[in-house]
Amino acid sequence: MYRGSYILTENDDAMTQIARAYALGEMYCVPELKETAATEFKELSSTDWEKVDFANAVRVIYDSVPDTDKGSIREIIAEVVAKNYKALLANPEFEAVLDDFGTLGKDVLRSLAKETAKAPKEGVYSCRASVYSSHNVRLTIDHNHDQTTCPYCGTTSYNDQWEKWEIK
Repeated sequence: MYRGSYILTENDDAMTQIARAYALGEMYCVPELKETAATEFKELSSTDWEKVDFANAVRVIYDSVPDTDKGSIREIIAEVVAKNYKALLANPEFEAVLDDFGTLGKDVLRSLAKETAKAPKEGVYSCRASVYSSHNVRLTIDHNHDQTTCPYCGTTSYNDQWEKWEIK
């Protein structure tokens, strides 16, 4: 597959063109085209999400790519929107896209829920893993790691065990 790229000026609608390429990859079952387009879209949308072109590209994707296309450019869009929702809600073009595509809202909520589940959780826990007697500690469980260490006794336990020891 040809993988050349072109230099586009600021006035061009690069994200919209990439979205159309992704849609063609979906329509004609060309996974390499979809993958390449998704990679390009992710790079551009991380910096150019404030442009009208982003709203137009979202419209192209939600018009032409089925919601059964999981692990796709739709997830990239949902992540970008979840990260920048306050500014995007102030954008009339993007607000119109939200009005037209309810599934976008659902995708954004899924993205936000995924991020919330990964967020570190601070609380008070009863450390029962040490050779010392049980003691209460305030610590933050980082779900990006499997284990957390007690700051008092230095004992390391799996996060699911700490969840059982949480004092509510």
